[in-house]
Amino acid sequence: MKAKISALTVISDDLQQIIADCEVEQEKRLRELEALYKGHFEEISDISKRLRVENGELKKRWLDGEAKASSFGQENSFLRRENDMMRQDLDKLKRNLEKKDREVSELKVEVTAQQLENQKISQSSNAK
Repeated sequence: MKAKISALTVISDDLQQIIADCEVEQEKRLRELEALYKGHFEEISDISKRLRVENGELKKRWLDGEAKASSFGQENSFLRRENDMMRQDLDKLKRNLEKKDREVSELKVEVTAQQLENQKISQSSNAK
């Protein structure tokens, strides 16, 4: 019986040593995994910070672009209205010019008629 107790004691001691070795090995693996995950977590955290900063910069550039586009749109609208007004003014000036050209032509005809009349009067006065 002592031999059985001695054998069981040896087996028990061996099992305790195996369990202790497994616990040490498991603790070592856990520390390695913790270090690995900590490194990944820090890397992901850094990437996240950089992406937030970049996102802020892109958002600012987008807002600046939107402001410029809005400004260009307003300026374009103003220039279109101004162009329409100038076109209307130009059309009005063209109509006035055409009217004045007709008046000048009519006056030339009248002046020519008057000159002819004056020549006739002058000739008939000279003939008398």
